[in-house]
Amino acid sequence: MRHSGEWVKSEVVGVGGVSSTRLLEVGSGFVSPPGTVCVFLSEVYMSIGLYDASLPVFLRYLDRLLGLVEIAEAHVHSRNLAVAEILGARLAPDMLPFETQVIIAANFTLRACFPLAGKALPPYAEATGQFDGLRACIARTKVLLDSLDSALFSGCESRVLESTAGNTVVSLEAPEFLFQYALPNFFFHISMAYAILRSHGVALGKAQFDGFHVYGAQDVHGSRSPE
Repeated sequence: MRHSGEWVKSEVVGVGGVSSTRLLEVGSGFVSPPGTVCVFLSEVYMSIGLYDASLPVFLRYLDRLLGLVEIAEAHVHSRNLAVAEILGARLAPDMLPFETQVIIAANFTLRACFPLAGKALPPYAEATGQFDGLRACIARTKVLLDSLDSALFSGCESRVLESTAGNTVVSLEAPEFLFQYALPNFFFHISMAYAILRSHGVALGKAQFDGFHVYGAQDVHGSRSPE
């Protein structure tokens, strides 16, 4: 594969629960041989452990999810809607409603982090039919995640994690479980919650989803995002 611009020729190694990308050469116009990972980096050495790739990410986006819940509640109050009209809203008849999407997203953080830390799963949150129930679910989930010390994740890359996935059970090594299963499912359910709200006229956009995007005054909610 040919790369234009500055490139970093690198190799990926796994040591002590850390996936590392180590610099080998820097140049331009490089044609990468098979099996070589080429990444565009400003850093000479980049590493990330499964703790850093999981718990801080989950905590940040649980806060973003809480923001969606609060925007949804404000929408209900401002339009004198029944709470069930939004909590029970779906994108399609055979899809799960907003309330369940939020709860499953929160539960997925526990399904990932507690097994990674070698701990038994705590009980999952359940639906209450109230916005306060969703707030309590997210708050409880954050407390549980905060209880996990980073030291518990040492050597976790060698663990094999299992989880029920629909009508089957997935069994994956820890890195695969996190990157290919848990994180994608977490963001899937947050995205479904977001999409349900947008489909019901709730004023929000990418700025509310990730907290990084900023739009002009005419696009306060980012609803006309170029993305």
